[in-house]
Amino acid sequence: MDAIRNDVGHLRIGVRYRVVRAFTDYDGALHPVRETWRFGGAAFLPYEDGYTFYVSADGVNETSFRMQERPEAQGEFFADTAAYLLAVRPGPPPLASAITAGAVSTAAALAAAAASAARSTRGSRARTVPASTPAGTVSHAGDRAVATAPLAPSRLSLSALRERRRAARTRYQAAGRRLRLDPPMWLILGSFPAAALVILYGFQAHARDEEISFGRYGVYNDYPWWSAVIYGAVWLVAAIDGLVRKLTRHRGQRVDRPS
Repeated sequence: MDAIRNDVGHLRIGVRYRVVRAFTDYDGALHPVRETWRFGGAAFLPYEDGYTFYVSADGVNETSFRMQERPEAQGEFFADTAAYLLAVRPGPPPLASAITAGAVSTAAALAAAAASAARSTRGSRARTVPASTPAGTVSHAGDRAVATAPLAPSRLSLSALRERRRAARTRYQAAGRRLRLDPPMWLILGSFPAAALVILYGFQAHARDEEISFGRYGVYNDYPWWSAVIYGAVWLVAAIDGLVRKLTRHRGQRVDRPS
């Protein structure tokens, strides 16, 4: 089973770091300046104040090296890890990645159509693009035509976020209605006399100055009389609430039913 991995100092799991100050690990291996790897966590060894660092230079294959947090070993490294390792920020994505294959093909088609139109009507400055040409813009400069593909519409907009939020709220409300208890009417009506009997039993025990014995499987405990009164009162309130919800729900269904 893999050891439990944790962050160490300012090092965070999954972040890529570069060595800005050379250091030597517990086994004597030198880690020179400009050495980079992705930090995969460190396993702590309670004895000898040891750590096992898991790193990956290529992001796929993982290796490890050992460190010891003691003044005579790698204590300076643990005292200030930021002085030895610097987080490498990922650079911006290349501009070419923002252009999709569809946009490139559209630009090529527009360029070909504009070139053929320029050859056929060389003396005319005003040129038109056929209706079958893909969506885009064509600008003319003399006998040259430059086709520009339209930018892909943004998938993230305020209206889309509102629609997602509205859909999530609808799913949440539907799940709440499915989980809502809907006891039958006979169970709700039967709860009223049962709750009244429990309350009456509690007052009878109080009048006899006795405690209530309750239990099962041969093990019984004594409870004060007011515990039965409180239990019965809660049961009675729950029955009233269930009856009100039941009647309100049936009334709403009767109103919504088409005549």
